[in-house]
Formats: sequence, structure tokens, C-alpha cells
Amino acid sequence: MPFRRIFAILALLTGFVTTESLAHGNSDNALKKAETDKIDEVTVIGPQSLTTLRRELIAAEDNVYAIFNALNTDDDYDITCRKEARVGSQIQHRVCEAKIYRDKAAEAAEEFYDEGGPRGIALNNKKHSEILRQKMRALAAENPQFVDALRKRRALRQEYELRQEQESQ
Repeated sequence: MPFRRIFAILALLTGFVTTESLAHGNSDNALKKAETDKIDEVTVIGPQSLTTLRRELIAAEDNVYAIFNALNTDDDYDITCRKEARVGSQIQHRVCEAKIYRDKAAEAAEEFYDEGGPRGIALNNKKHSEILRQKMRALAAENPQFVDALRKRRALRQEYELRQEQESQ
């Protein structure tokens, strides 16, 4: 009998049974109806997994770079992402960089093999990093959609790093 009371209370709470049907003595029929009715969907919201947060962070970064690339008029500073493994490793990681950096790295590799070593690459990268920062600041000042995308990415990055730290402890 306790089970039937518990079930009746659950049926009331979920809307399968009304208080009127229970009051008029139709509780057995109402309970049978509630037992046969199925819930279409139950959504349980809990903390996101680190993997899910990582996917959301990547999607947010892709959105930031897509907006930047669409607004940016200098294609040399368009940002693309790819997966690559470091030298001596097969573990791939995500690398996002402006086209200018890839071009300069290719030039440095060519120079290294042709002339025996790279020259001036660090200075070029520093110069282009500052240009890229200026372009991003200018576009952020003009475009609220870009600012919103940057804020969302920043919030996800902070949440991801916090969760990563918590899970490593």
C-alpha cells in the first residue's frame, strides 16, 4: 500500500492524475492510466563534462575567428585553425594562427635550408603580432557581435580552465 500512495503522489506531481479523480474514488483507474502513460522526455541538467566544455570552447573560438575573418579586410591576417603534432610527438593539438605567420614560417624554413639559418623571424613575428592585436581591437570597437563572441570565448576559456584544474586535483 505505501507504494500505491507514493505512486499516487508522483502521478499528481507529474500531472498524470488530478486531485478530482482521486477524490471521486477513481484512484485505481487513475493509477492504472498513469502507469500506462509514458513520459515523452525527461531532461536532466547537470554539470557539463570537460569534453563538452572543450567542444563549446572550440566552437566559440571558431566563431570569433569566422567573424574576425569576415570583418578583416587584410587576408594576410585571417586566422585559421588546424591540428598538428609537435616534432617528436604524435599527439595532436589545435593551432590557430594568422596566414602571415604560416607564410613567415615557410620563408624561415626555406631560408634555413638555402642559407644555413633563419634571420629576423622573431622580429617579424613580434611586428605582425602587434598588427594583429591592433586589427582585433579596431574591429572590436566597431562591431558588437565580435565583442560578444570574444566575451563568450573568454568565459568558456575561464570555465574550462577552472574545471580542468578541479579535475586534476
